[in-house]
This record gives sequence, structure tokens and C-alpha cells, in this order.
Amino acid sequence: MRYKGNLSAADELYAASIRVLPLLGDPWNQRGLLLAKRDVLKCLYFHYRALHCRFSFIGATSNIQKIFQEHSETTVLVDSPFVDRFLHVLSKFYFMTRVHQRLVDSLLEECITMEAIVPLLGVLSELGVSSDEKAIIDAIYRLVDGAVASIARRQMDGCSSEKELWVLALCLRVCSPEALKAKPITDLVQRLLDNEVPIRDSELTRFWLCFEDPCDRPLTAGGLARTLCAIRDGEVINPGQCHQKMMRRKRKINTANRRWRQVEEGSEQSQSPKVPANTTMKKSLQSSK
Repeated sequence: MRYKGNLSAADELYAASIRVLPLLGDPWNQRGLLLAKRDVLKCLYFHYRALHCRFSFIGATSNIQKIFQEHSETTVLVDSPFVDRFLHVLSKFYFMTRVHQRLVDSLLEECITMEAIVPLLGVLSELGVSSDEKAIIDAIYRLVDGAVASIARRQMDGCSSEKELWVLALCLRVCSPEALKAKPITDLVQRLLDNEVPIRDSELTRFWLCFEDPCDRPLTAGGLARTLCAIRDGEVINPGQCHQKMMRRKRKINTANRRWRQVEEGSEQSQSPKVPANTTMKKSLQSSK
């Protein structure tokens, strides 16, 4: 109540709390609530940060659901602003409902901010083994791989920020080795390898526990390039690929179990004696007399 009506002071208070205790989800969630009517994408980002802390704030789940519920019902076009398209598509992923492929494709190289990649990976981490979920998982991996390619090109063109290297580091938690073999990324590796100056972690990403972090800390451009090469060459299997393999195994097990049940049900039906319908009718008539 002390800061009611002074949102900037309240935000500074919760930001200070995060700097002191980034393991706690509560202040992350509070920062999200303060932005609910001003910046929905950043609001969603903070709620996902609250959910994937060491001491998770579970109440953030209902806040996330409210945001997605609102944006799943909006009308969005391919030329709509990025935030509208992104939140609409992500809400469809979240609720596992149909979304136009053109809308998904329109995001392919635009998810290059921390506020976009964190919710994207957050939704990915919650998906399971059904066929509908597999299609969504594949779509999210395409968006992550597209973000990696876009960041690489922006870095080579000199129009990328240092913060985008942290987005790249988050993408390395899940992106496919094949996506890291493209020429722009190979060129980027050569540029980054000799740079051992630590990159400031202003977003405290090491405390975001959604998929394990394959990068060494403190993060340097050279260290990021070496991790990228290790994942690309198969020397390191990133947590996202482990997650995919686990999901594939679960799908195979579920399919095998389903087929086995069908075989068992079929054998039971074949073993049960067949009684003609008229015989059953005769017995029922006799018992009624």
C-alpha cells in the first residue's frame, strides 16, 4: 500500500528485491503485475521468470493463463504488430488449439528478445507427449532456430546488442544442432571466439531454471562460441535435445502400450464364445414364463 499510485517506485523496490534474492519467484511476479496494463509481453516475461525460480511462485500460473486467455480470442493478421502476433500464436500453443501456419511463419526471425524467448521456452517446457503437443513442440523449435539465425546475421551486420548474445545463450538450451550449421552462425563463431570479456548478465539468466544452462559462467563471447560449436558437433547434447529424446521415448512407449492393449482386447474377443442373437432371445423368453 505504501507505493500505491507510484508504480515506478514499486517497480524499483521489486527490482532491488530481485537483485538481492533472485531465487525467489514472488518479486518477479510482482514486477509482472505492475506491467499488466502497460507492457503485456514484459508482464508475461516476469511471470515466467517467477515460475521457473529456485523457489517458484506458483500463483504466476493463473496470471499467465489470464494473459493467454485474453490473447487467444483476438483477431490477428500477418501484418499486425509483433507483440499481437506473438501473444496470439503463443496462446494457441498454450491451449493447444489451431493456429494459422502463416502467423507462425511470420514470427520465424522476430523472437530475438529476452521478453519473447523466455515465454516461448516456458511454454515448451510444459508440453507433453501427445501428437498435438508434438506439432507444437516442432513449431517452437522452428521459432528458436529462426531466432538463432536472425541473431547471427544481426551480429555480423553490426546491428545487434550485447543483450542478444544472452538470448542466443538461452536458445542454446534447446536449439537443434542442425540449426547451428548455417553459414551466418559459422561466421559468427569465428568473430566471437577470441573475445573473452565477460558479458554482463543484467537479466540474471543464470537463475532462470527452465532447461539447464549449457554455457559456462561468467559468460564470454568466446565461451558462448565454444558451447555453440560443441552442441553443433554433437560433443554436448543440450537439455532441449534431451527433452526431445525423452518425449520421443514416451511417445513410443505410449504407442506400444496402446497397440498392446488393442492386441489383448482383440484376443479376448476372439476367445469369448459367440452366442447367436436368437439363442439369447429364446433364453430371455423362457426365463420370463
